Amino acid sequence: MTTGLSDGRQGRDVAFMPTAQHNGGETIEPAGSSTEATIPDGTTLVFISAEGGAVYYEVNGTDADADSPGYVPEDNQRVIFSCSNLSTLFVYAAASVKAHIEYYKE
Repeated sequence: MTTGLSDGRQGRDVAFMPTAQHNGGETIEPAGSSTEATIPDGTTLVFISAEGGAVYYEVNGTDADADSPGYVPEDNQRVIFSCSNLSTLFVYAAASVKAHIEYYKE
């Protein structure tokens, strides 16, 4: 669909059609240890937010630590995109740091 802009030019409207379904969520406070997340069946997309400090994560591994490849800076968010073989997710963070995790199914 085309829309007239205030300066006389024409613009296009773009519609976003969500394709993912919310599949649950949890908050984990690892307190200096590796903690396994509880991934709902069918999950293919994960949002991880860090509160109070950095969060580290390991996808399809056996644990997480400060050297894990996944890293979420304090008060930021990371996305694990379209992972069709997601089987485990471990998070690690210092004491009083929380990992807020949202699960989606595409």
